[in-house]
Amino acid sequence: MPLRPVNAIFVHQLTRSYVIYHCGELWKLPRMKLDLASWQRRKPYRGPLMALTLCSSQLIADTGLSDKLNTYDFPKILHGINVAKFESWWRIHGFDWQRKRQLATDNTNSIE
Repeated sequence: MPLRPVNAIFVHQLTRSYVIYHCGELWKLPRMKLDLASWQRRKPYRGPLMALTLCSSQLIADTGLSDKLNTYDFPKILHGINVAKFESWWRIHGFDWQRKRQLATDNTNSIE
């Protein structure tokens, strides 16, 4: 069964390059810069999954890329984990985590 769509930013530990987990597929960016130009030059990632670790910051400052890739601020316990562990966590906790996150956002917005 496929996972629910999610985007996440990983770093390749040896080449110090970004690898984007986009809806179940891994895409390597040509440089260590998160912008739309890098995303347009992406290539499928074919390297070892154990070399990738989840970035602590999932923030994309480039507005063009952030419009295309919706990322989340994942719990701190996930920072630095590999792709297999991330997929496992997402499979088990993703739905509940998104629901709780949405409820917290809704409650914050209703207070204002």
